[in-house]
Amino acid sequence: MTYAISLTLEYTRVNCKFPVPTGPNFLVHNFLRVFDHFILEWTDEDCKAAPGNAEEICMNAIVFAGIWGIGC
Repeated sequence: MTYAISLTLEYTRVNCKFPVPTGPNFLVHNFLRVFDHFILEWTDEDCKAAPGNAEEICMNAIVFAGIWGIGC
C-alpha cells in the first residue's frame, strides 16, 4: 500500500494543480482521516468484532479515501 500511495502522490504532484500549495504529508493525513472514518465504528466498545465483509469494506474505503483524501 505504501508503494501505491507514493505513486499517487507523485502523479498528483506532476499532473495536478492545487489552488493552495499542499505537501505530501497533508495529503496522506487527509487520506488516513477519510479511511479512519469508515473503520471508526469497529473500534467502539460495543462492537466486539469486524463485520463479515470487512475486507470488502476496507478495499472500498481505501479507494474512496484515495480519491477524496489525495485527489481532491
